[in-house]
Amino acid sequence: MKNTIIYLIGFPGTGKYTIAKEIAASSRARLIDNHLINNPIFSVLRTDGKTKLPKEVWDYTRRLGDIVREAVVELGAPEENFIFTNSITQENASDNIVYDKISQVAEQRASVFVPVRLLCSLPTLQSRIVGRDRTERMKMTDAAAIADFYNKFTVFDPQHPHQITLDVTEIQPHQAASQILAHSQTLPLIKD
Repeated sequence: MKNTIIYLIGFPGTGKYTIAKEIAASSRARLIDNHLINNPIFSVLRTDGKTKLPKEVWDYTRRLGDIVREAVVELGAPEENFIFTNSITQENASDNIVYDKISQVAEQRASVFVPVRLLCSLPTLQSRIVGRDRTERMKMTDAAAIADFYNKFTVFDPQHPHQITLDVTEIQPHQAASQILAHSQTLPLIKD
């Protein structure tokens, strides 16, 4: 794999970060987890993973995200691989913008772009979301809130030709990473 951008999309608790770490360990890809961008702002608020965040927080994280994405384009070596993670939904119009920004990074770098939809059952999400490691990383930790989220929203579906969808309810992170890497290595660059 060379000059590839893998974009892991799934609900909180799906295992995006854990799977991304497995992919990075196997491929030496650079990991740009959404909490790399969110946590500098979250730390200002002392988030606890349960208290609802003020809507203004997302204006700040968007600006930080733009800077990080610009750095990937401008400073990232041409042969480098990157993994992005995010929780974006079909129902939120601004999430389409987030997706488009990652897609544009791939286009600007002339990278192979691989969107990955990660699906997971609600009981599994609820069991994963309460982990202590999530609190330490300032992630959502409210099992009731994830149930509400799960019932209201759908994991974003970009319908990209390189897309892969995996249900990770019963597979281990290293298995998901292996499937994603195997899929990624077969793909050509799509030129518009």
